[in-house]
Amino acid sequence: MRDKYANMSPFMRKLNQNAGFIVVGTVVVLLFFAWTTWTDSKDFYEDWDCMKIENYMIDGITFGYTPHVDLTEEQHLELHTLYANDCVSNRVHEMP
Repeated sequence: MRDKYANMSPFMRKLNQNAGFIVVGTVVVLLFFAWTTWTDSKDFYEDWDCMKIENYMIDGITFGYTPHVDLTEEQHLELHTLYANDCVSNRVHEMP
């Protein structure tokens, strides 16, 4: 059986022999970059549960983030919409 890498330069031989590792490594790096970019673009409160949002809005606990009263208008509206849609509607369904 002939060696399929016999007519290649040493660089091309190594490149072809390790193509799978190169492709998988590149995909992993690109996915990591996309994930970090996506998570950095989200506002800090988007992954909070209802209790933490209530503590932030009502009790004034900042958890090390921007205080509720200092949010931009856009962030403020988004936070209250998130609270109204996810927390208030869930509370209504929990009542007997």
